[in-house]
Amino acid sequence: MLVVIAARRRSLPAMLALTAMLAFAPSASAVPFQVGMGQGDYFSPTIAIITQGRNVRWTNNDPSDVHDTVSEQNFWSSELLSYGQTFSRTFNAAGTYKYLCTEHADMTGKVQVKVKATASGRRFTVTVSALVAPGNFRHVIQRRNPGSSNWVTLNAGTTARSVSYTGPAAGTYSFRAAYKRLSPFAQSNWSPPKTLTVS
Repeated sequence: MLVVIAARRRSLPAMLALTAMLAFAPSASAVPFQVGMGQGDYFSPTIAIITQGRNVRWTNNDPSDVHDTVSEQNFWSSELLSYGQTFSRTFNAAGTYKYLCTEHADMTGKVQVKVKATASGRRFTVTVSALVAPGNFRHVIQRRNPGSSNWVTLNAGTTARSVSYTGPAAGTYSFRAAYKRLSPFAQSNWSPPKTLTVS
């Protein structure tokens, strides 16, 4: 019995250390998505597909030139970055955000922020943002019902993080979203669609 008790006591600090490591380990969304700016004038990767609330960090890995990252839809604009310098932005809202380097016309990329959706029977909860949108911003949400090739507006402009929808029949549903600023106007392209099949 004494041997068992001693063994348990020796393992307690290790168990506490493991618990602390798991509790404070960064989640995938807390780790920045890395985009390199390389020689040959390209972004790598060209397409960043991320979850809502994730940070994207651009790093100039080109020792021979400066680069920047500028939103084609006027959501952000970095300064020119020298070798080793970085620029970061957090993407909370679902949508597709195209960008370019103003120094090199063919150097383009995009960030795609995914919609999240869950279903309970035919009732869907569609989450389009990690945060409630500021007053000057709106989420536009569309759906596509089973058997249809057409996208239909589910919500033309909401500040809420999520909306609900009850489908009329069993089958495969798709949802997508875009993010817009009311003034001065700017709007992302549509997010990649989220598809769910319900019975």
